[in-house]
Amino acid sequence: MMDINQLLNMILSVPKDNTLHLIERFPSDTGLFASNGNVLYLVHNEEHCSSMSVKTDFLSLETNIHVSAFNASVPSFENGYYNSVELLLTEPSDRESNLNAFVNLCLAHATYMRGRNFMAFFDSLVALFQLPKEEHYKNLIGLMGELLFIEYVYQNHGIDLSTYWHTDGPSSKLDFVCPGANFEVKTTASEALSFTIKHDQLFTDSNKNHLIAVEVEESNTGRTLADLIAELLEAPDYCNSLKFAVNIEQEKRRISAKELNNRRFVLKKIYAYRANEINPFENIPDCVEGMSYKLDLLPFKNVPFADIFKDLNQSEQGGINARFETLLQCPKSAVPNVLARLHELLDGNGGMTVALVLAAAKHKYHYLIAYPTEKQYKSEFTLTGTWRGVTSYLKSHTTSTGEFTESIEHIEI
Repeated sequence: MMDINQLLNMILSVPKDNTLHLIERFPSDTGLFASNGNVLYLVHNEEHCSSMSVKTDFLSLETNIHVSAFNASVPSFENGYYNSVELLLTEPSDRESNLNAFVNLCLAHATYMRGRNFMAFFDSLVALFQLPKEEHYKNLIGLMGELLFIEYVYQNHGIDLSTYWHTDGPSSKLDFVCPGANFEVKTTASEALSFTIKHDQLFTDSNKNHLIAVEVEESNTGRTLADLIAELLEAPDYCNSLKFAVNIEQEKRRISAKELNNRRFVLKKIYAYRANEINPFENIPDCVEGMSYKLDLLPFKNVPFADIFKDLNQSEQGGINARFETLLQCPKSAVPNVLARLHELLDGNGGMTVALVLAAAKHKYHYLIAYPTEKQYKSEFTLTGTWRGVTSYLKSHTTSTGEFTESIEHIEI
């Protein structure tokens, strides 16, 4: 089978003339076709499926359709009735990964199932490419609430929570793990403050954990999630880490692109609750695990954010996590020499120069466990220009898998 990039280029280059163009033959008289910029998998309707049409955000199913061959050069695809599933390549950011998965599954179906059990095969594709609409919506308002919380805290308390967001990626146990407080965010578009709680998740460390309830309202006067993401990524003073940008891209894949760009919300209210003050089951038997339940927050008193963020703000300003030195992973005996060399390369510089040195320290020499925040950097070095100039260069030259694309071999530390 041809390279996936070559295949994609071929699909996008064929004329958009509402006809099927054979791209590659598969076993059992099946094959891949291109049509109007999308790719289709065709199988003889030997199971006599009745005519059916199903569409999702990424897939289009058509069964029992008559296909007429007009090109004598493709005799293996004769006139007859076929079943087809079409992958819509409408989202440029997902094209390669979606096409690769689609082609691999179609080839497996043709090879191992010989084109049979087509409807079951389509169901498996839907499970892979299309979350249920209610799951899309849940992910949409969930991410909206978490990002609104980041924006609210920075605008009202001057703290950048983005560096503490999803510290373990999508598998993070809590949404925010901070030096002095942890936060789990729940979002609702209704007035009822009732949420599904995983007991072990929220109440394991009740003294540090907080539940944040974000109340939003769908309104054509509000912002889309895409609007909010763009504003945060372009903000000059916060949300500037590479980890934040990567987490955003991972979360966007769990949301319908249509809803991401079209559904608009306004923030109504954000409430904070200390976990140890809302725990309905203080003593859980050891034999009970994985308990989940609905918790109504209306009977409980929320706490002022100022009380919560006073300790966190002190940690941000002068705590150990604000020091650049905590990011170093070289032997302790080497720290003074490494810092001295970094001072030579970094002090008084900015933008591309700082970005390249930090990339070399992280990727070439493996001295850094992560890129610094602005506070961490300025705790050790002087900076010319804005921190945004540094992070913008790092973001534009780093792949989604964390690889740095610019040459750093000439930098010696």
